[in-house]
Amino acid sequence: MNYKIKEKNFISVIIHVKDNAEQTEAFLTKINRVFKENFEAYEYIIVNNTNNLEPNQILSSSFLSKQEEVIKIINLSWAHNIEDAMRSGIELAIGDFIFEFDSIYIDFNVDFILKVYYKSLEGYDVVAAEPDNKLSRKSKPFYSILNRLSNKDIYLTTETFRIVSRRMLNRSSLKESFRYRKINYHYSGLKTNILKYPVTNNADRKSDFSLGDKISLGSNILIYYSNIGTKISLGLSLFFLAISISVIGFTLFSYFSKPDLIQNGWTTTMIFLSISFCGIFAILGVLSKYMEVLLREAQIQKPYSFKSIERLS
Repeated sequence: MNYKIKEKNFISVIIHVKDNAEQTEAFLTKINRVFKENFEAYEYIIVNNTNNLEPNQILSSSFLSKQEEVIKIINLSWAHNIEDAMRSGIELAIGDFIFEFDSIYIDFNVDFILKVYYKSLEGYDVVAAEPDNKLSRKSKPFYSILNRLSNKDIYLTTETFRIVSRRMLNRSSLKESFRYRKINYHYSGLKTNILKYPVTNNADRKSDFSLGDKISLGSNILIYYSNIGTKISLGLSLFFLAISISVIGFTLFSYFSKPDLIQNGWTTTMIFLSISFCGIFAILGVLSKYMEVLLREAQIQKPYSFKSIERLS
């Protein structure tokens, strides 16, 4: 009888669960076949970001009684954004390689998971899976703006899941108060790759987050990873500086061309105010750059809070 040689690397699988928690068991059943057939040791870490569901409402006792795998669940204290929620799972993971599933929506052949893993063994510290269809109308404008305004040479796209090496996690700092994994991983200096897969389900992906959550996360990403704040503040400072200089020019022109119409003290007052505002706007432009740097380094704190961690099997 021929036995299949399984992979020796220990695998941690982090799964983010939010609004579609009722699909968790079906998701685990599908991907577990791949891990069970190909890996000797692995664990599942489920990040319960529902804010109102208990573990037994996500995975039933009858389902757990049939499982031989290690399943841990992190019950977050309140609803977090996806970056902070996944970060809690990453810090708990002990695997040599970590699979990150930001959603339990499946639009790929589960065997593609193995292809991503084998690609990572070729020397890549991060391999992400990207759908081969075009970016959605909602995602495309955001990535376009970020790619244009970023202070790094960034090219980002929609990623369904990814595998991350332990070396990458050690390189990518967890001490920052805000971190966007896509950028930190792909621009850490280590080798990364993106594999495209044929989409098996063309139905629209149901988002786990409200419009407010998306705007909040998107604005944090733009401010943290781009120069948009500095560009706007510097642009406004230069604009008002130009107006102040123009007022000085207009004041001098009026004084020399129509001295009879100028009231006593008007010229000196206008010149004084204009020069003062020139200095103020110039200083504000410089301060905005300093504020950008200081705000990023001001405070380091844990960005997530959980009420319990349970080992379910």
